[in-house]
Amino acid sequence: MAFQVKYTHLMTTLIIFFMIIFVIDRFTSNVWPLYFTSASPIVDKWSASTFFIVGWICGRELIVASSFIFLLQCRVFWNWVFEHKPAWLLVDDIMIENNHMHYTLGWAAIAVPMLVHTWLVFLPLVQSTPVVFHSTWYRPIDHSLDPDFFVETYSHHDHHMHISINDLVALIILTITFAVVFPLAHSQRFRSRHWSIAQYMHQLAAFSYAVELLRTPLTAHCWFLCAPFILMYIVDRTLATFYYRYTDRATVVGQYNFDDKYILLCLWVPDIYYHLERYPAGIDRQIGDVFWLNTKGFAYRKLPQAAHPFTSFYNHNNSVPTVMDFLQSAEVRSDLAHPAHKFPIAKRKNKDEAVHASDLRDRDESFVLGRTATVAPAAGNKTASVSAEVELAAHHENNSHAGSSLTQYDAVNIRSPQSITYIPEDTEQDVGDGDGDDEEVVRLRQKLDNDKIQSPPVTFNAVGNTQSVFINQNVHQDEISRGASLKADAWQWNVGFIIAVHPREDKYGFTERVAKRKAIKKEDEENYMMSYGPYRSSFANIIPFLNEETESAEMDPYESAIILIATGAGCSYMLDAILYLRGKFKSDAKFRLKHSVRIHFSCRSIRLFQWATNFLSEVQMENVQIFANLTSHKNIHDYDEKEDVEIQENVLLPKASQAKVGRASFKTVLRQAPHASKVFFCGHPRIQSDIKTLCKELHFTFYDGHSFG
Repeated sequence: MAFQVKYTHLMTTLIIFFMIIFVIDRFTSNVWPLYFTSASPIVDKWSASTFFIVGWICGRELIVASSFIFLLQCRVFWNWVFEHKPAWLLVDDIMIENNHMHYTLGWAAIAVPMLVHTWLVFLPLVQSTPVVFHSTWYRPIDHSLDPDFFVETYSHHDHHMHISINDLVALIILTITFAVVFPLAHSQRFRSRHWSIAQYMHQLAAFSYAVELLRTPLTAHCWFLCAPFILMYIVDRTLATFYYRYTDRATVVGQYNFDDKYILLCLWVPDIYYHLERYPAGIDRQIGDVFWLNTKGFAYRKLPQAAHPFTSFYNHNNSVPTVMDFLQSAEVRSDLAHPAHKFPIAKRKNKDEAVHASDLRDRDESFVLGRTATVAPAAGNKTASVSAEVELAAHHENNSHAGSSLTQYDAVNIRSPQSITYIPEDTEQDVGDGDGDDEEVVRLRQKLDNDKIQSPPVTFNAVGNTQSVFINQNVHQDEISRGASLKADAWQWNVGFIIAVHPREDKYGFTERVAKRKAIKKEDEENYMMSYGPYRSSFANIIPFLNEETESAEMDPYESAIILIATGAGCSYMLDAILYLRGKFKSDAKFRLKHSVRIHFSCRSIRLFQWATNFLSEVQMENVQIFANLTSHKNIHDYDEKEDVEIQENVLLPKASQAKVGRASFKTVLRQAPHASKVFFCGHPRIQSDIKTLCKELHFTFYDGHSFG
């Protein structure tokens, strides 16, 4: 195997190396002394000697740490590094890794040494050293030094401690900064209630520390060594805020509130494309990119609120032409037992009766998880949308003599709702003719059967705007005109998110505002959000494995696996991986997976569970398996495990999609995985830590991703 090194190992080595060099230099050659020319830290009192020795070590170590602490928080620079990194550099999620190193440097290499260095100035008092307080801003000049400089805190000549107003001010500022503001800004309890305020407190404390580094001649080395990195950070953040991949015209195309915990949000973000050869000025998309989102004009007491990062999924190669292809009718969404679900939840005693979410609160009622068959994709079109097939069939039948083609305008209007209504979710019904459509649907089904188009069971009522669903019918995308052909790049949406709603005591939580449609000003007009991205994440590393040909061309797909694990809203990158594969199959008929892909998804939200499994298993793809777990529902029971296997050519094989009730045993999952597996995760940090430890034990390659909770 060629030479490779992990990014975190490289950066940690560089930081420690420069710290050691700087400290050794201070005690030996002192090649660039500036005003600090003392040859030895040893003086007549042990307390003063201790102060000087610790001060010299901390001073030089702080120069290096203070430079890297700002460098690691650059966004544009490190995103560029990730996109142009050499093959030998292994990077997981470069921003998460930088944040981890930033946090560790912050408390271990800056906060603790700074407080020790600052307060250790009083150590000579234990030996009754006299103290001279100067009422001037700086201590007086000592002309015996070469060059002339301020008298030392502990003077070698008069053996007194010298303290000025500036020393006391610095002591107070640094103590408040590192003992009060930074810890409070990082407090989980405080951040959960006041996330934006915590961000501003952290930035204010960082600004205060930067000023302390540069404001006096006593830190002259920082003028030349730390200042360039501070300036780089300021320029980088300015670019990220106002220019780099920023837009204030990210259109809200669709929003679906699964329940009070999770949201599906689909946007049209300008200048992000699948084919860069067609749009050379556009931005390429990978898997699981991160976007920072904010609502326009969002302020708390006139203070602008910080944007929030979310893992995204992308409409690769327009594999899902409209948002409405993502959503089933209200009848399906509200009925957990509907046969259109991949894993319906029915009453054990009456499986034909509709089940609503509120019914599950009855602990005396027993429910059972079911499983419907996944239909193999149609030949020549492995990602065909069922609703699109039905509509295309109807359109072609009506226009077979005219020879016309279905336009984007026609496709949108086929699904357009007749009116906007607001109906509670459990009784939510789509707007339309209802049962009057049944004969037409049956007729179109027969036509599709005659044409040998295989499709899973769905309902064909139009998706309308309801209390939980918003569909924007007034989207004006780039490169689209009223008569543009559906076969052209006529996209309705391109970026989507699964967002977990974090409840807060006030009304200013960002996710709560999105859940209440605060980003949607008027439903009959375009609605814009502020978007910053895409920024690359560790999930971009999935793409080389999906496309790998050379190394794995001779391997059995079951000898190596790409294992994608997620909990709750972490499933966004899984959706992106499936959309990427659907886009590849759509554009390249010869594309084949060289590794098996195993998707393990777990959540407690029933509607998110059913929606995600419906989509993930909608199109059956070779070497892709879906494993789902529904947690925290004791009155729901598993289906018979025999349904998870099938017989092919007298061989018993597991089915492509399976589901269980209860927590997933990731330990069992990974121990049964092939030896050359690559593991990705997005979800709760405790679970990520356990999986990381297990992967290290099994010698699997684990990619740190976003964790939340």
